[in-house]
Amino acid sequence: MVIQSVLIGTLHQGLTAISWGVLVGMGIYLVMHRPKIILFDEGITIVNPLHTFTIGWNKVENLGAKYTLAITVDNRTINAWAAPASGRYSSRALHASDVKGLGIEHNGSVAAAHSPRSDSGAAIYRARMRYENFLTLSGNTDIATSIAFNRSGIATIGFAALSCIILYIYHF
Repeated sequence: MVIQSVLIGTLHQGLTAISWGVLVGMGIYLVMHRPKIILFDEGITIVNPLHTFTIGWNKVENLGAKYTLAITVDNRTINAWAAPASGRYSSRALHASDVKGLGIEHNGSVAAAHSPRSDSGAAIYRARMRYENFLTLSGNTDIATSIAFNRSGIATIGFAALSCIILYIYHF
């Protein structure tokens, strides 16, 4: 649509299409593609649409999952957008063999967020493995905890939204 508007339409139509294409494309990138979880021996990095959190395992107070993988640090809960839980009925389809060897007790009820079939369940299992390994082997390693704001993503969204508004108001 953007290419067709640029090639066939007027200059105003082409610029408007480019602005809307950048706005929608960047929004989709921020919400669907950018979120990720990076696990390493000393800590975890959670990349969300607006923030990137790097946390050492020695600072982690609690690992859990309700709707997403959640990490508690300094009485603050950080949710990972990259590891959402599946629906509430998905845990009903679990079989005892699905959780065998994972350290999860299957006594007839497993929370949907802890299901090994969900993204949050797989992420919390791997995070707990790294966390327990850190505690047993190298509990004295310290990495700096950091929070980085995604300025470039917000600037791109803001510029595209502003250009859409300006091109909507002013026609040439």
